[in-house]
Amino acid sequence: MIDTPAPAFPLGGKDGSARTPPAYAARHPRSPSPAFVPATRVRLGPRVTVSSQALPGEMLLTLLHRPALHETALALGLIALEAWQRAVVTGQPFPLFSLAFRRWRGPQALRAARCDPSLMSPDQRQALRRLLARYERPRAGRPFLVHGDLHPSHLIVNLAASSLGFIDLEAMHGGRAATNFAQLWTGYHYTAPELGQALYRQYRDRFPDLLTADFDSDVRTELALRCQKHIQAGRRQGNRALETQARALLAAVLSGPSFETLCLKGMRP
Repeated sequence: MIDTPAPAFPLGGKDGSARTPPAYAARHPRSPSPAFVPATRVRLGPRVTVSSQALPGEMLLTLLHRPALHETALALGLIALEAWQRAVVTGQPFPLFSLAFRRWRGPQALRAARCDPSLMSPDQRQALRRLLARYERPRAGRPFLVHGDLHPSHLIVNLAASSLGFIDLEAMHGGRAATNFAQLWTGYHYTAPELGQALYRQYRDRFPDLLTADFDSDVRTELALRCQKHIQAGRRQGNRALETQARALLAAVLSGPSFETLCLKGMRP
């Protein structure tokens, strides 16, 4: 059993919090500034389980469904992404999982699509293979800390305490900043394409150094893999709306144009 005190990783400040830069705080004065990971306990064995301390507040997802709080939700999304990007990955304790996360998901998705041709068309499988070939190549540069499932329902907002917390850390690993962005962006896009567009524009303007030559293909790869999971989940749950949204997004990201072009067109190929 491994116990990790909160926060589980340094986020830049001496107290383990990610502070909002003054210029950003001036534009979003009500946005929470510290970002915390709760105390987390990992039990190792035949089945690995992860439990986290309960955090007070509400899911970021609920803010996305309240139009009056859309600006706050966008600000919180950028704060969350910056917190993970600023995390210092020093003695990475999970190198094998980090490698497996990147290398295993692609072949698994292609096998699932071969077994169930209704998940992807042959042309879509070929497009995903091309993206994966680039995605799986080793990269230079430092690893970023990746949540692994950065959905808006896994961010807990406490507006009264001006704080933002992360839960469901089972898939945390070292990887690429584009993974965190793509996973969070999906939740905004599913809520309303306009929110996805706004999140991307603000991310692009705030973190231009992260929009490298590989950013586009990395984001489209992450979105394609996530969409396939959403199609399968939609079927299991009888959630036709989720399945329909995921299929439309999958078709768009595998259609050829860049993520930016598709995003600013509302993901219409």
